[in-house]
Amino acid sequence: TLDYPRGIAVDNSGNAYVTGSVSDNAFKITSDGVITEIIDSTGDGMGNTLDCPWGIAVDDSGNAYVTGSASDNAFKITPDGVITEIIDSTGDGMGNTLDYPRGIAVDNSGNAYVTGSVSDNALKITPDGVITEIIDYTGDGMGNTLDYPWGIVVDNSSNAYVTGDYSDNAFKIAPDGVITEIIDSTGDGMGNALDYPCGITVDDSRSAYVTGSVSDNAFKITPGGVITEIIDS
Repeated sequence: TLDYPRGIAVDNSGNAYVTGSVSDNAFKITSDGVITEIIDSTGDGMGNTLDCPWGIAVDDSGNAYVTGSASDNAFKITPDGVITEIIDSTGDGMGNTLDYPRGIAVDNSGNAYVTGSVSDNALKITPDGVITEIIDYTGDGMGNTLDYPWGIVVDNSSNAYVTGDYSDNAFKIAPDGVITEIIDSTGDGMGNALDYPCGITVDDSRSAYVTGSVSDNAFKITPGGVITEIIDS
C-alpha cells in the first residue's frame, strides 16, 4: 500500500516515482499505468532499513534515489532493482553527520545531493561513494547561516541550491565550493518577505524558484541576483 505520499519525481521516459512516508516504501508508475514497488521498509535487505521516506529523485539512467528521514539514510535503486544504501547517519564519516534527510537531487554525472534538516547541512555522494559535506549550519561563512535545510536542486552546471526553512533563506553552492546566499527573509526587498522556504527548483537558464510556505508566495532569482515575487496569497 501507499500511505502519506511525500516526494514525487519523473524520469525522461515519463515514469513517475512516489515515496510513501508512512508505508515506508516507494513506487514506480510507468506512463501506461503499471505500478511497481521499488523499495520497502527493509531498505537494501542487508539490515539498512528505510524509515519515513521523503525525497525522491531520478537520474538520466533511470536510477531512483530516496531519502529515509527517520532512518537517517538514502538509497539508490537501479532500473533492474538493485538497491544500495549510499549514505547513512555517519554522513561523510569525518564527523559531519546526516540527521533527518529530506531533500535529494541528482546531477547529470550521477552525483546525489542530500539535505540533513536536523544536522543543518547538505552532502554530495559521487557514483563511486565519495561523500563530501558541501554546506553546513554556517551557511556562506559570512553570518548568513543555514537552519533546517529542506529542499535541494542541482542545475545543468552542477550548482546545488538549498533552502533553509528556519533561517528563511536559500543558498547556491558552486562545484568549486563557493557558497552564496541568493535570497533571505527580506524576499525581493520591496516588502514581499520570504518565510519558511521549502521547495526549490531551477530552470535551464539557472534561475532558481523558491516557495515561502508561511509567507504564502514564491520567488524567482536570476543568476544575476534579480529577485521577483512571482505569486502571492
